[in-house]
Amino acid sequence: MKNQSSAAPMLVRRNRLRLATLSVRSVMLSSFVLAGVTLLAAPGYANSCHALAAELVRTVDGLTSGRAISNVIYLEHPQFRRASLGCPSRSRANDIFAESLVAKPGPEFYDAVAGAGAVIFSVPLKDVRNGAMRCARMSARRFGREISTRYRRLSITCANRRTGMHVTLSREPN
Repeated sequence: MKNQSSAAPMLVRRNRLRLATLSVRSVMLSSFVLAGVTLLAAPGYANSCHALAAELVRTVDGLTSGRAISNVIYLEHPQFRRASLGCPSRSRANDIFAESLVAKPGPEFYDAVAGAGAVIFSVPLKDVRNGAMRCARMSARRFGREISTRYRRLSITCANRRTGMHVTLSREPN
């Protein structure tokens, strides 16, 4: 009988120790789960490039945002065959690319390019439009060649191809 009575308090102590260890583990586990749920439930913020694309869609008439692949957001507009917004990264500056539907685009094409460039680079609309048209005139003289020029702190690259006019606007980092 003595053995049974002495074994009972020892068994109770072991169970209490197991319960204490189990409760510490469960508290730690529940706190980690709660922290994870809190982080997942936090509102997600779009990066600056997606916010810039959304602002472009709001300000330029007829422009819609397409898929985003590898720091490039593809855009659609009735005057563009292809267009994209390049997001900045370690090896790339912010830029916009547009290709017209015809080899000699009308003023609507340059208005759309200028509207997008003005929003992206915070440059007056008139300056972006004049720079793009100036580059296009220079590339029209040399058919098939790519012309790079600077105009009012913008780097503008144009190429006049058979399929259409290619215009790329960028601003080099200081």
